[in-house]
Amino acid sequence: MPRKDRVRRRWPQRSRPKGDQERIAQEVERLRQEVAERDSVITAMQRIGRVLEQRDPGPEVLYDLLEVIRDVTHTDTAQILLLDEGGSRLTLVADTDAPEKAGRVSIAVGQGITGWAVQHRKPVVIHAEPWNDPRYLEYPGLEERRWQSLLCVPLIAGGELLGAVNVRTFRPYDYSAGEANILQSIAEQIAQAIRYQSRV
Repeated sequence: MPRKDRVRRRWPQRSRPKGDQERIAQEVERLRQEVAERDSVITAMQRIGRVLEQRDPGPEVLYDLLEVIRDVTHTDTAQILLLDEGGSRLTLVADTDAPEKAGRVSIAVGQGITGWAVQHRKPVVIHAEPWNDPRYLEYPGLEERRWQSLLCVPLIAGGELLGAVNVRTFRPYDYSAGEANILQSIAEQIAQAIRYQSRV
């Protein structure tokens, strides 16, 4: 008998149990998602860096930043609200869906979903029908009930609370933990830029 045949018979190939295959596939998918999320964050940070290098974070730049946010979170609209000097009210300063409302809409901290997120310094994720959330508050003139999902992240720089950034979609949308992390990373970068500019 040829040596190769003897070896083949002595060491028969064994297939992995189905459970092991599924676990390996799940781990590969988890790692793939982590890499994709990291790449998205890096790309977004590079784009934001290029925007901020060109101009200070004034009104026009805020809209450029919101477009980056919309792209990386795959959402329909985005908005930024900033705290007043007293820290008691949030004013809409940029909204990709209703730019004409900038500076004309404000809410008290603690009011509505965004106000709650700012008060508690915690992100809020709502996948569908935000108006059924007990924290919901409709902003005057913004036709809030068109939106089916919401992801809100506070703007915090160096421990200082500055406001919040919201992204929303027309249809129900299941925001992933990765997308929430991406928005949080972007929000930190924007908050740092706003904080720096306010002190110049």
